[in-house]
Amino acid sequence: MHNIRIEKIGITRVKADAIVNAANEGLWEGGGVCGAIFRDAGSSELTKACQKIGGCHTGNAVITPAFRLPAKYIIHAVGPVWRGGNNNEPELLYSAYKQSLILAKNNDCYSIAFPLISAGIFGYPKDKAWRKALQACMDFTDSDPDYDMTIIFTVLDDGIIALGNSVLDELTHSAQKHTVGYGAALTKANSDANNYLIYDEFKNEISPGKYRHYKGNEYEVIGVARHSEDEHPMVVYRALYGEKELWVRPAEMWDELVEVNGKCVKRFERIDQNRDI
Repeated sequence: MHNIRIEKIGITRVKADAIVNAANEGLWEGGGVCGAIFRDAGSSELTKACQKIGGCHTGNAVITPAFRLPAKYIIHAVGPVWRGGNNNEPELLYSAYKQSLILAKNNDCYSIAFPLISAGIFGYPKDKAWRKALQACMDFTDSDPDYDMTIIFTVLDDGIIALGNSVLDELTHSAQKHTVGYGAALTKANSDANNYLIYDEFKNEISPGKYRHYKGNEYEVIGVARHSEDEHPMVVYRALYGEKELWVRPAEMWDELVEVNGKCVKRFERIDQNRDI
């Protein structure tokens, strides 16, 4: 279940562990949401903290204290300027949200508030911005269902809120179909009833087999699938022991490195030698 909601509230007033600033690459004080965050946090203190970091590339995020704000942290995420959609804008916007969520989790945040990144002066079409923002957040919560993160989008315009709720409803409905589709695909992956699933070539060694999560749990990968050509591929897997409910996780997060006791290890490690289990 995704704990994602859209609220009509200014981002500097929301009660969350972290709030996200729609930042520029130089981390300078700007206008709009950025300007409000600098002003309410304390422009001098926040400017000094940002200058110490030195900047942030588009698609990435950095973190500072929140100073005078109710939040603990400000995460500065740099979204792309819209240039027609053929200059990696969707990937960069998705990454900006993903990196923000990873930073929040790594700093023990259990609630985070976002603006609609890139949809202001950066010109990203609002319907596309909502779709990429919400998909990134849903993928993140799906990737680690044991981590309870509340995600709040703060918007003041009623029309933009309505658009966001419409996209959220659509994606939530799609996610429910997603789970049903994968279950059916186990027994008859190529049937006409499941032709909306496109099974990918297995890449980066994400192939059917047994894997161990870095925390010790063991899983069986069924395959990699997606609904359509433009959807992110998802790893379909289930626990080796206990309940056999299917889970999906973004393929790009499967081989991520995580830090454990000062060492970088793979999130999932292949544990069987036979690739045809």
